[in-house]
Amino acid sequence: MAITDVYLKPKAKANPEALQAIAKADLIVLGPGDLYTSLLPNLLIRDVSQAISASKAKKYILSIL
Repeated sequence: MAITDVYLKPKAKANPEALQAIAKADLIVLGPGDLYTSLLPNLLIRDVSQAISASKAKKYILSIL
């Protein structure tokens, strides 16, 4: 089944220390885990997903099939 809509209500604020850690990281690994319970929840926090996108760190996503 394809994901058609995903949202977080109420919107969450990112921990400033987490954002600093993402900004300083050399490597960002998401996972391992299930897409719905481990990966997507972290990316639904706008500041976190923006920080990961903006980071120059190498990024890897590990998921369990």
